[in-house]
Amino acid sequence: MKTLIVDDHEMFRMGLGALLGQMSMGFDIHEEGTLEGGMEYVRTHSDIELILVDFNLPDGNGLQLVRELKDTHLHCRVILMSGHESQDLAVEALVAGANGFLPKSYASSEVKSALSKIVEGEFFVPEKLRSAARADTSSMVAGSLLSVGANVLDNAIDPVVIFENGDRKKLEYLNSAAEKLLNISKDNIPIYFDMDDFIEHKPLIDFINDETRSSYMVEAAHSRALAKRNLWLSVSCSKIDFLGSPSVMLYLRDITKLKNRELELEKASNTDPLTNLLNRRGFDVRAQEELEKARKYNTPLALAMCDLDFFKKLNDTYGHDFGDEVLRQFSETCEESLRDQDLVARFGGEEFVILLVDTPMVAVVALLDRFRASWQSVGNIIKDQKCQSTVSIGVTQLKASDLDLNALLKRADDLLYLGKESGRNNVSSDVGS
Repeated sequence: MKTLIVDDHEMFRMGLGALLGQMSMGFDIHEEGTLEGGMEYVRTHSDIELILVDFNLPDGNGLQLVRELKDTHLHCRVILMSGHESQDLAVEALVAGANGFLPKSYASSEVKSALSKIVEGEFFVPEKLRSAARADTSSMVAGSLLSVGANVLDNAIDPVVIFENGDRKKLEYLNSAAEKLLNISKDNIPIYFDMDDFIEHKPLIDFINDETRSSYMVEAAHSRALAKRNLWLSVSCSKIDFLGSPSVMLYLRDITKLKNRELELEKASNTDPLTNLLNRRGFDVRAQEELEKARKYNTPLALAMCDLDFFKKLNDTYGHDFGDEVLRQFSETCEESLRDQDLVARFGGEEFVILLVDTPMVAVVALLDRFRASWQSVGNIIKDQKCQSTVSIGVTQLKASDLDLNALLKRADDLLYLGKESGRNNVSSDVGS
């Protein structure tokens, strides 16, 4: 686990590093003694998984680092440390987007507990600090993390929303950033704006209904409930005492741009750039899901291997640009001829794979033969050039004895070879075998 420790006391960094080294979590530790050093390391390392940062640093405070990295490191967990046992600072850490608050005096005894909590998605505060928070409040709210006042939240950069945690779960408070996000004025909070209409993420709902838990964090939740906008949000949720009553505080960070960038990169890694079909990597993931579903519900699943006949000859005769156009038009014909539920992928060169779900084998063979005939028509002339491109297809169906997808791929490839040997431009299957 790539870990960054930012603290201006070298002996404390060494001691904390030694504590982490005693834990069997494979820590790869880097140390920095200043805020700027920590921020520069964060900017140049996108793979950091854990940061422990001191609040008081010679050139600033650790909250600045917390706020910056939450816009760039979606999956990094952060613990803010301090020499002071401060409830207000714990709340500030939560509102800034940290995953936990750890007074330095507790580091040796609590760091292991802190890491296990934040990995489980909870905001960590030492039990001693929780107990003090409960003792300070007149209402003695069971299960509350901390006692929070509006003054700590009003100037928070990111949206903060608080609901009653009683029978109604009515909206109690929102700061200025939340007003902009929700398009609601805190002076005119709707009477019937309930938490049940606001939250769509089931694990978060389960947490709120679980009286034994006090905090929960969601790295990325998709929501359309907020101001009728399509958003990705990072959510920190805590049960608190707000103005003497049990409440639920949601700290929201709009990570839509960051998440969309992540999804675009994921799509690019799973997509063939020439045809926009799935590549081998993308196909393997999706096909494995369909394989598990077919086994679970005992539904048919068929896999077809397709190979464009004499494609190398077309490439050699008309050039690679022409060959690329043939591949693009073949891919378009695949998508037009097949169904939305079917998966189509380019494995490389002129080789394509099709996964056909929940369809009897006789119907699969008929569908593929219509597709073959369609390509024979489309592939006859490409870019005003008569090239008479055709396709050979080998198709097989999932059997109880198949251990994995490779068994289907091997069988379909063997059937494709038989089709090539028997004249090409055909569909070879193991129907009846």
